[in-house]
Amino acid sequence: MSHESNRDDYLTPDQMLDKLRSCFAPLRCEADLLEDGARVDFRIFDGEERLMRAEGTPTIHLCNPQGFQDITGTARQMLASRGYRLDPIA
Repeated sequence: MSHESNRDDYLTPDQMLDKLRSCFAPLRCEADLLEDGARVDFRIFDGEERLMRAEGTPTIHLCNPQGFQDITGTARQMLASRGYRLDPIA
């Protein structure tokens, strides 16, 4: 059975980066595609203090809606466990 029908739900890399940068508000998230475009690094800050860094996350996982939810959900839970209150994801 093909999974191609689910491809319509996938985010483009630019959409994924925009969504990633906004999903940790009110904290700041910097996210960049690595040179090969196949991986993403993202960092989450409170002011100038870096709270978390994820390096080399496969772009395809973050462009997949379920993968995006899993990866960002885990990061959000880690931040919440450290006492940070994040805005709901839009």
